[in-house]
Amino acid sequence: MGEEFYNNYELVKKIFKLADERLGFSISKIILEGPEDKLQLTKNTQPGSPYYTNSEVNSMLADIDDFWTVTPATLESMASSIESRFGF
Repeated sequence: MGEEFYNNYELVKKIFKLADERLGFSISKIILEGPEDKLQLTKNTQPGSPYYTNSEVNSMLADIDDFWTVTPATLESMASSIESRFGF
C-alpha cells in the first residue's frame, strides 16, 4: 500500500525524502523494501524516542559498580544525561 502511494503521488515522495533527510537514514527504503523486522525495531519506528542502548546502560552501571565509592560528580553526570535524554 505504501509503495502504491509512493509510486503514484509526488507529495508522498517528497514526504518520504524529507523524513529520510530529517532522520539521517533511509526510513523510506525500510518501509518500501523491508525487511519487516527492521521496520519493527523501536530505533527505526520511533527514532525521536529517548532510550539508552545496552552498552550505554552497561557503562552507567559500571560507573556505579561500587556504589559506596561512587562520586557525586559521577551521579550528577548520570542524572544530567538522563535529564537531557528524556527532556526533564
